[in-house]
Amino acid sequence: MEPSDYIERRLHPSKTMPEFFTLRHLLDKISEMVSVLERSQWRFPVRVLDAGSGCAPYKSLFSEERFRYVAADTALAGGVSVLAEGASLPFANGAFDLVLSNQVLEHVRQPEAVCTELKRVLSDRGYLLLSCPFVWEIHNFPADYWRFSEQALRLLFAEMDLVYLEPSTSSVECLAQAFNLFINRNLKNQFIKALLFRVTNSSLVLKRMPKHDVLLPANYVVVAKKKLSSPDCGVDARRPAAESAKFSFHIDAPAPHRPVQKPCLKIAGWIGGNAALSEVRARIDESMEIPLACNLPRVDVWRAFPHFSNAHRSGFEGEFQLDRLAPGVHVLQIIGVTRGQTRSGDRVEFRVDS
Repeated sequence: MEPSDYIERRLHPSKTMPEFFTLRHLLDKISEMVSVLERSQWRFPVRVLDAGSGCAPYKSLFSEERFRYVAADTALAGGVSVLAEGASLPFANGAFDLVLSNQVLEHVRQPEAVCTELKRVLSDRGYLLLSCPFVWEIHNFPADYWRFSEQALRLLFAEMDLVYLEPSTSSVECLAQAFNLFINRNLKNQFIKALLFRVTNSSLVLKRMPKHDVLLPANYVVVAKKKLSSPDCGVDARRPAAESAKFSFHIDAPAPHRPVQKPCLKIAGWIGGNAALSEVRARIDESMEIPLACNLPRVDVWRAFPHFSNAHRSGFEGEFQLDRLAPGVHVLQIIGVTRGQTRSGDRVEFRVDS
């Protein structure tokens, strides 16, 4: 396949392609990451490494105004700027704010060593986006050694903080894609193949199948970052201290002025900031406090508010037994502690029915 055709397939996946579901999902995840970084309020350019880039099909997604994109691979190809082995990257520690590794890990002899290098060159504020197959045909270019389950990927990145780990397909989509790959290898007529792929990739066929079943995914996409373990981790040193210290409260439950039914009050929400939360408490009527679980995954907050370094782990939740409260209107306030600072959100009124 010509490099131009390969790039076109990656940037414009069509239902006439056998691997449509995986390519569409990967494009969506990389495009989402570009959007997150552009809205992150970091100073540009953002440093990007595409490790094992091949002909760098996703380079055009990273504008030259906002990103400094480096493509590295073991052989020269269109778009490759650095020759490098995955297990010994020629870059300094923390040299990049985004490290990409797409459909590479199955081709390396030492996946653990490669993952160690990818993590080493990642900055404290940065993200790693990696994709690799679980169910896929053997493809011997340049070699094909491994397949990775969700548990394997969690093991490889155990010391990192997972923003998310998503299957690229449901089980049904995986089976459709596997059938497509079989047809692609054994049928010569391109027109008939394109028609068959449109059927197997059709939502009219697949929407009747159970989408929640993901025990047989074709591929996985991982987004991870270094853990916010120290007071300065995740803070962009190039941003003013006052800006870095800001954080915001949001209460999802209870809803303001809505009645709450006994036996318990469910409390949930998020606190966005630039460090992990050491403690979150719910204060009710200025007279009682209860501890809440904190630093819970909130990918929705990360997608909406990427300028908070802890957005992906900003959630809190807990329960309060309502037998301790008389019927009527009460006031809830969330207290958060981070970096030794105690802050409180706005007060929310809720009503306990008799």
